[in-house]
Amino acid sequence: ITLHLDNPLSAPTLHLTPFQRGDNYPDTGGEQRPQSMRQMLARLSMRLHFLVKELRQLSVESAEQRLVSYLLDLCPALDAAAVVELPAKKSAVAARLGLTPETLSRLLSRMRKAGLITVNRRVLDIPDPRALQCWAAGH
Repeated sequence: ITLHLDNPLSAPTLHLTPFQRGDNYPDTGGEQRPQSMRQMLARLSMRLHFLVKELRQLSVESAEQRLVSYLLDLCPALDAAAVVELPAKKSAVAARLGLTPETLSRLLSRMRKAGLITVNRRVLDIPDPRALQCWAAGH
């Protein structure tokens, strides 16, 4: 099994190699390296948790809530002002959030007009992350 999780903006790729009854299974080293196996399971569990959260966001949350959740995930702390840089072009971020680039721009503009953020290309200044969180809760 190979799982690639290099880019958080793209979907993971998973390659499975089927085995048939009677095949000689490769030695994974699991018996000799239980710590490595636990670490692998922990990483897979964290990734699964992330994907379930993402699925919930895309299917239940509003566009405003998805964007704010994404921005707050980029903030180092919610109790202090933050300057964050979008990790990709706005069009890629929009696609990641299930939005059109135009919708992303409109939402950022609304947040800017509400005084919740300032935008300079891909750099966003969020003076009060908690206020941004409350704004999204109202939408």
